[in-house]
Amino acid sequence: MLKRKGVERPQPMKPSGWKHVDALYGEWELPQILYEMMQTRFMERLRGISMGVMPYTDYDWVTLPNRCIHGLGVARLMADVIEANPTLEEDAPTFLATEFAHDGGSIPCSHGPEPFLWDGHQHNCESLLPVMIDYFSPLLDPRSMKKVLTRNQILIERIMDGVLGRTALGRIIHGDIDLDNMDNLARFWCAAYPLRPLPFDPRELARSFVWNGKEWRLLGSAWSHIRGWRQARLEIYNRIQELPHFAVNAMFQRAIYFAHREKELTMENFYTKNDLDGIAHLGDNCNEKSRLLVRLVRSWDWYVEIVKFEFEATVPILLQPYLERTLGPYELADEIACHAGLAPMQVCVSLFRGNDRREISLSFTDGTPIKNHLPVHREHYFLKVFAPRGLSEISKQKIREAISTYIA
Repeated sequence: MLKRKGVERPQPMKPSGWKHVDALYGEWELPQILYEMMQTRFMERLRGISMGVMPYTDYDWVTLPNRCIHGLGVARLMADVIEANPTLEEDAPTFLATEFAHDGGSIPCSHGPEPFLWDGHQHNCESLLPVMIDYFSPLLDPRSMKKVLTRNQILIERIMDGVLGRTALGRIIHGDIDLDNMDNLARFWCAAYPLRPLPFDPRELARSFVWNGKEWRLLGSAWSHIRGWRQARLEIYNRIQELPHFAVNAMFQRAIYFAHREKELTMENFYTKNDLDGIAHLGDNCNEKSRLLVRLVRSWDWYVEIVKFEFEATVPILLQPYLERTLGPYELADEIACHAGLAPMQVCVSLFRGNDRREISLSFTDGTPIKNHLPVHREHYFLKVFAPRGLSEISKQKIREAISTYIA
């Protein structure tokens, strides 16, 4: 045990004897703090929430793991960072717990329903994390996450500093090129391109982070992995937008929108559930439009893309209010359906900013900004409209005509 001001602290990287075999990083003996966290109800729920925004039972990216496994992957990368920066070892339990729990505020099909969570409860999936820790830590529950954190002298406030990137040190978790995104991209790449090698090595890149006491920097030897990370990010986000599952996500979000509008979603019956239980509530207990959309998804009767636009720098002025408002894209779908003479549930809209050209604000260890070596970032936005596969050509044309009034 370590002591600080007379207080005993757990050994920072004490092994648990429990081995985890990760598809990306191989075998790893979990540190004791992670093993204890894994046994909580909090993590049990995360094992039922897919990284793929919807459960594997309802679409075909079956190789995407759950958010608990993703959290372990990010913690593994954090262990590599700590190994390369021994001055951080004393706070290793807090760093590892933060990385493991960073997605603990996830809700069913997250991050798809996040706008409704914000509209109804003024939370996003990051700020909801302390609420979830509290919810899954009943006073007498032996599998309480709070008890694990307290026993290991880990403050929830310190975890949130990392999850929200509130400190310079926390930007390794919540920044531009951060451990969360590195593991995320690696897992999506393996699902999307199982026969192609990953363009960067997440563990080598993690070992290249250097904490100088004030800020994070990267070794110059990491340059090839940085370029590979950028390549993977560009290809993955473009790949996601091409796949049929993008329409499935839009259908789920539309179903959640109708349920949210009817005030059928609460923390207890939806937001604290895992994917399958949350969708079961939508499909069994909510309004007719939500139930029907869930049935269509479950039967693989997926909508198809009718219209797609990509905009550089900004969106047309008539679309800007829908991009800015929390529920704007869903309200736009209502208007398009009305203009086209269709039922509201027959039109789904995705209006969003592209995420594949993220800038890097860090510098190399010699002080040279990394962005000086990268192309200039330009914002771009997408508008996609989906409708039932069997819709008549006349109805499809009416949708296109309705959209044209916002694009002109």
